[in-house]
Amino acid sequence: MVLRRGSPLEQTIGFQPIVRAIAPKRTRDRNADISDSSPMTGASEMLSELYWIEAPGVPRLATMARPRAGDWLEDEVAHWARSGVGMVVSLLEPDEVDDLQLGMEAALCRRSGIEYRSFPIPDRGVPDDVGAAWRFAAEIAETGKTIAIHCRAGIGRASIVAALVLIWRGLAADAALHAIEKARGLPIPDTEEQRAWVLTFRDRQR
Repeated sequence: MVLRRGSPLEQTIGFQPIVRAIAPKRTRDRNADISDSSPMTGASEMLSELYWIEAPGVPRLATMARPRAGDWLEDEVAHWARSGVGMVVSLLEPDEVDDLQLGMEAALCRRSGIEYRSFPIPDRGVPDDVGAAWRFAAEIAETGKTIAIHCRAGIGRASIVAALVLIWRGLAADAALHAIEKARGLPIPDTEEQRAWVLTFRDRQR
């Protein structure tokens, strides 16, 4: 039965048309340029955030959490390239790389024109070799490239190596930690052992 507007039956029961709202389907365009300020799908909010460290006489340096894996890894690396990163330093140990499924990170960085360097440090630990850590920090600092350093959460190990780069550039150890903490917006590094390692770094070099 078709109910016509204005018919006696419609006047008796009241005419209430049914409106069906169909939300537009959201699709993720893998070729879209997703920036940090993009409000579209919320995907930009899930990309790894770069915490830029401000210090006099220091080329652009940032710490960050490890990238997401799977289909997102390519987007993460593209995000770094758009942000001007010229070198990515991973402090993850080999078993962490496997567990986090980040085995393609190095290849994707190279494909995007980003130099990839690895310097494994135990989780929540400190470098085993003080001299090797210092040489590595000096080597990456001397490139003059924009550097992004990550471990797992970007708080402990990443802060240690970022601090070494800043110390090599002439900052005192406590000033280096303060600059990183200001950029990160929370206390760094992860443990008191890591903080003490940085603060007494010069003493162990002698």
